[in-house]
Amino acid sequence: MAFKVSQIVSANSFNVSPEWRIWKLRAGGSSVVINNFNVPDKHANRAEYNLVKEKLANLLQYKTVELKPPFSFSKKKELMCDVLLDGVHINELIPECKPQANFISETTTEHSLNETNQENSSSE
Repeated sequence: MAFKVSQIVSANSFNVSPEWRIWKLRAGGSSVVINNFNVPDKHANRAEYNLVKEKLANLLQYKTVELKPPFSFSKKKELMCDVLLDGVHINELIPECKPQANFISETTTEHSLNETNQENSSSE
């Protein structure tokens, strides 16, 4: 499903509109964290962190993105998922944030936004 990026929050997270919903899990919100997107530590290397945040803003601010599985949630209840712009994963567009080959995602839950949004539409 397509969502418009309304605000860049950090070097790897942003807010979207409309809010995402995963009805089976009774979860929803506007905060999204990009899966498989390694950013510099904000405190150890502020200049590199800010550069990545600026690149993310230039790419995504007010653009329409797709949120794709696998879906999981951060401790702050942010949706963690793959993010595509024009069909391309964000880590392909900012290669310095591409994960190493041995990166393993800590995904705990997989659900489809399309599937769950369809369920909500039929129950209204």
